[in-house]
Amino acid sequence: MKKSIAQSIKQVVNNLPNIETQICGKIVLENNYLYIQDESGKISIDGIPHRYVGSTLCAKGTLKISSYEQKGMAFFRLFASEFEVKERAEAYDKFMQEIEKLMTKRTHRDFIEYFRSILKNQNSVRLLLIHGKSAQTHQDFLTGLKSSAGEHFNLLEIEMIETPLRDAELSKALSQYDPQKHDAVFVVRGGGPSEDLMLVGGDLCILEVLRKDIPLFVALGHSFDVGLSPLERVANYAFATPSLAGAQLGSLLRNLIALEKTTQSQQCSFSQMIGCILKALGLRR
Repeated sequence: MKKSIAQSIKQVVNNLPNIETQICGKIVLENNYLYIQDESGKISIDGIPHRYVGSTLCAKGTLKISSYEQKGMAFFRLFASEFEVKERAEAYDKFMQEIEKLMTKRTHRDFIEYFRSILKNQNSVRLLLIHGKSAQTHQDFLTGLKSSAGEHFNLLEIEMIETPLRDAELSKALSQYDPQKHDAVFVVRGGGPSEDLMLVGGDLCILEVLRKDIPLFVALGHSFDVGLSPLERVANYAFATPSLAGAQLGSLLRNLIALEKTTQSQQCSFSQMIGCILKALGLRR
């Protein structure tokens, strides 16, 4: 069977061993990707928050060779499991100050009350659903949503974005949030290794959410994975699983609509009763 260059590179890369190592250098940012650099060169690095750009540190972790199929390339990447800062850049303090300031302005959105307020003001709920590439997690979310919302599913307007959930790519997806088009953003991802879930989102995403005050709801991994992703620190609510997120949202919408109908019915009955009393008294209402 004939293989492309990209396929051949991927096959070789997948059979190469991973190496545990420690690398010391300066963290630099290029095209929204982080690298660790010393006098001999630089390599891509994961597991370091963007707030450390410009800082010098020593990172311990696994050195892997990753394939980039679209360009038929392979490159080194260090997946840092721990690091020690040797010299912190001034940018770190500026970043932390901005985060602290933005957090004080973050709008609290209770899951139930927030969607209740949406349905009071409009006849639909507009969602921006972000999910990982080549993943079916969004289908789990939609299945749970459809089954629990029932006939009210047609009240939902859902725009979907498929993207890698690493910090740089996910922050670009979050930047697509428009308060004129979307009532809420849901980010969903299935289970996996803890080290992968810890890389869902990061400092760039946190800044994007806080600067735009995005109504954010997340469902990342399984119930025991809650708290691993940095994105959960700024989310308005974190669900145990994507399917449960969809089911709870659908159930909430169904119950809110039923409650509204009951309330309107009671108001109507009360109004009719008042009318009868006024008529009996010979008064016009």
